[in-house]
Amino acid sequence: MYFIRIQIQHLPQAIEWGQMRVYFRPNCIFCILDLYPNMPHKGTPDFNNYIWAGGELERLMLNNNRAEATIGHPAQWPLSLHTTLAILDTAPLPMFLLWGPQRAFFYNHAFQLEMGYAGLPELFAAESEKVLGHIWSALSPSMDQLFAGRTKIPGVQVSSFFKTPEHSQKSYLLSFTPIPLDRGQIGGILVTCSVESKETTLSKSGASEDQLQFAIEAAELAIWEINPANNKFRSSPRLSEWHGLPAGEEFNMDLGFERVTATDVDRLQHAIDHALKPESGGLLDIEYGIRNPQDGRERIVRAKGKTTFDTNQHPLRLNGILQDISSEATALRKVEENEFRLRTLIEGSPIAMGLYTGEGLKIQYVNDAMIGFFGKTNAIIGQPLSLAVPELAGQPFLGLLAEVYRTGKTYTGREEPAQLVVDGVLQTFYFDYTYKALYNQDGSVFGIHHIALDVTQRVLANQALRKSEERFRHTVEQAPLGITILRGRQFYVEMANPAYLSIVNNTEENFVGKYLFDVLPQVKESIEGILTEVLETGVPFHGIEFPAYIMHNGQEVLTYFNFVYQPL
Repeated sequence: MYFIRIQIQHLPQAIEWGQMRVYFRPNCIFCILDLYPNMPHKGTPDFNNYIWAGGELERLMLNNNRAEATIGHPAQWPLSLHTTLAILDTAPLPMFLLWGPQRAFFYNHAFQLEMGYAGLPELFAAESEKVLGHIWSALSPSMDQLFAGRTKIPGVQVSSFFKTPEHSQKSYLLSFTPIPLDRGQIGGILVTCSVESKETTLSKSGASEDQLQFAIEAAELAIWEINPANNKFRSSPRLSEWHGLPAGEEFNMDLGFERVTATDVDRLQHAIDHALKPESGGLLDIEYGIRNPQDGRERIVRAKGKTTFDTNQHPLRLNGILQDISSEATALRKVEENEFRLRTLIEGSPIAMGLYTGEGLKIQYVNDAMIGFFGKTNAIIGQPLSLAVPELAGQPFLGLLAEVYRTGKTYTGREEPAQLVVDGVLQTFYFDYTYKALYNQDGSVFGIHHIALDVTQRVLANQALRKSEERFRHTVEQAPLGITILRGRQFYVEMANPAYLSIVNNTEENFVGKYLFDVLPQVKESIEGILTEVLETGVPFHGIEFPAYIMHNGQEVLTYFNFVYQPL
C-alpha cells in the first residue's frame, strides 16, 4: 500500500492508472493508492492476494464465514472496503467498521484487546444492531445520517460496549469517518474509539455541574425533578421557597398541585402526563400560576423540562427548570388588555378607525367602516398598507404616514381627495382624517392611529353651491338693475353689481366688504329698521318712490327709489 499527497481542489471519485486505482475521499488532501498485480477473481478460495491478508482479519475470516454470507465473497468487495480493512487491521487504536445495508460489524485487534470480551469473535461480520444492542439506540441516529450522505457528525459518548465488570469504569467517545463507494454513495462508516475513564468523566461532569449551578443561580432559576414511579418530586431551595415547602425533601405531587392556581391545575397535569409519553419527545413547556400559602405571594412561572426514558421507552424521570416570569407576564397582560380595549374601540366605533404598526405600516386593526372606505375585505388585516391598498401609491398618504411615524407629529387633513378602488372602480372620495402617533413606554413610536370621516357628499354639495353662486354672481353682475347682498345684523356688503355701485355713487373697492352704514351713514336712520324687520321676519319689503339722500359730488342729494329687500 502506498500513500500519495496531492493538493488539488476538484478531485474525482477515482482514477484508473494501469493496474492501479486511486481513490479520493472528499475534503481530504491525500489518497490511498492500492496495488493489485494479481487481483483475485470471483471464486478465489484464499485471501493471500488481498492487502489485509496476513493479519488478524484474515484469521477471523478463516474461522468465521459470516462475512461472505453477509456481504459476499471478498473478490466481489469494492476496493474501498479492502483498503479500509487494511487500515483497520493495522491501526493501533480501537476501531470498528459498519459496512453495507446490513451494517456488517468488523473490528480490529486493538478493539478486541480493549473490550476483553471472549465472545467477540463469534460476532465478527454480524449485523451491528445485534452486536451493539447495548448502545445501538445512541449510535443508530448518527449512523443513519452518515449513510444518508451527511459528512460531519458530532462524536457520541457511550458507556461500555459490553456489560462486563472490568469495563464498568470506562466510557468511550466515538468519532466517525464515512467510506465512499465508486459512485459517491457511502459504503460504510469507520468508527474510532477514544477511551475515557470513569474518574475523568466524573471530573468533567463535576466541573460542568459547577458551571451549570452557577448559571442557574445567576439566572434566578429553580430546579425540579419528578419521579413517575412514585409520583413524587424534589426541588431546589429556591423552588421550595416559592412553594412554601421545606427545602431538601421529596414531596408527593398532590402537595405541589395544591400550590398551583386552581384554573391551571388541570392544564399542568395534562402537560406533565403528555411529557411522560414517548411520542411527545419528552418535552414540557408551560406557564402557570402558583401561590405560597405561608406568605400569600402569587407568582406566574414557566416550567421547561425533558423526560428521560429507558430502553423500553418507560419514563424514568422528568426534570427541568422553573422561571419566575411574573413581571413579564404582568407587563404582557397589561399590553394585551390595552390592545383589547383599543381593538374594541376601533372595531365598535361607527367612525372609521385603523391601527398601523412598524415602519412598514402593517395593518394591525381596522374596523368595518375603514375596510369599507378602502373597498376591501378583512383579509387586509396583517398586510402592509401599501400592499393592501395599492392604489395609494403616488398619492400623499403613505408619505404622510411615514413622516408621522418618523417625527411623532400628528397630521390632520380636511376635505382631502383620495383615489380608491371601490366595487372594482377607481373613484374619488373626500375625507377629514387624522394620523396620530402611538408610543411605547420608552418614548419610541410603535404605530399610527388613523381616524377618517367620509365628507364626499358635503364637498360635492359645496362644490355645487359654489358653482351656483358663481352663476348667480355672473347673472347679478350682468343685470341692468342695481343689486346688492347684505349679510348679518350689521349688514355686511357681500357683493354689489355695477348698476348698484352707480346708484350709490361708489366703487367696488370702497363699498364691497364693508358694513353698509359705515359707507352710507346718511341712510341709516331711514332704512335700518326696515332691513332689521326683513331679517327677523323673513318678509320682503317693497319700497315705492322711497326718498333717500345720496352723496353726489360731495353733496347730499335727495333721491327717490323703487326697490325690494328680499330675505335670503
